[in-house]
Amino acid sequence: MPSSPPLTDLRLNASMRRHLRALSMTTVEAYQTWCRANGFGAGLQKSPTLRQQERHHASQMKIQILASKAAAYQHKRRRKDTIALIAAGQIGEEELTSPVLRQIHFLFHQAITESAVQDAFLELLIHVEKNSRLFHIKPVVSQYGPQPENTFIHALAALAQWHTMWLREVGKWQPSSHNARRQFGSLSRHLLADYDIPVCMDTAWFRGMDDEAEQQQEWFIHIGIGKNIRKAAIPLNYSKQMAHIFISHAPENYTIEAALRWAQVIGIGGDDHLADAVIGSRLGEQFHDEPFWESVLHFFINNPMLDPVHVGPIVDYIHHQRYVGQTQINPEGTVEYLDPLEPNLTMKARTPDSILRRVEVWHRGLSKEGK
Repeated sequence: MPSSPPLTDLRLNASMRRHLRALSMTTVEAYQTWCRANGFGAGLQKSPTLRQQERHHASQMKIQILASKAAAYQHKRRRKDTIALIAAGQIGEEELTSPVLRQIHFLFHQAITESAVQDAFLELLIHVEKNSRLFHIKPVVSQYGPQPENTFIHALAALAQWHTMWLREVGKWQPSSHNARRQFGSLSRHLLADYDIPVCMDTAWFRGMDDEAEQQQEWFIHIGIGKNIRKAAIPLNYSKQMAHIFISHAPENYTIEAALRWAQVIGIGGDDHLADAVIGSRLGEQFHDEPFWESVLHFFINNPMLDPVHVGPIVDYIHHQRYVGQTQINPEGTVEYLDPLEPNLTMKARTPDSILRRVEVWHRGLSKEGK
């Protein structure tokens, strides 16, 4: 049955009909829903005092909504000016409610110390605020998660650090895509590249501005000006084949570390299934003692019948035996730190069956320790 309008609803007396009209309620049911949502009783017999309280509450709600809309409009209209004031130190962080502007304030006044870098960062911010979809601080690279550096704003600050290497003016960049990730890739290449750079290399800009991040950013620039990836200070001894695979075929959704390892595995004869399994292990993000780990990769390639599902457990087992120091609790309660169990472990004369047996024994031992 359709709801009756307040003027004709027999459940209402004259004063309540006037009250509902004052609240702009079109039905009794709408009024009762509003009452419940705002902490008032849903009854239809209200005292003058209670009706006045409801009208006052509704009035305050309207004021808040209008003020919020006005503030949002003003904030959007004046954001460019606000950024300039932040850069000039004329607005304190406590005055800012926008998370984006608060991050910008942090970068200007705590993370970036050189005035020339601050100027470059301001130039980038003003341009992208007007011309792109980069003005937010949502995480960009899924593998890095919700780290503060993993945002477009931080990435712009990282680009500003390399302003002396910029090849073109910021103001001459215009996005050719509506996708924010592609827009950033376009901007970084506009500034720093004359040659093709794998998309995965973009992740260098979402690592922050520490030494490790700057090293990866150097690789980006190195490739962008036409130099060979083999001549960069990458942690792997790349062949020409690996370099070609990396530049031409590195998966776009990988981080730089994962893509470097992927191209290595493919370059020495592995297939995509093995490469993905290796990337899923600790070797997908760690590089150390590479001559030895390359021998492990050759072991996997030389045993193609080994199910890739075993790659991760085997890598973990080898890492533990060869590199992880042991602890021993002596009878008197003191702790003694010992060398790894097999610091000279090699892959010579290993077979898939023999290594899998050792992995299984190791896992059983871990299970017992966990009980």
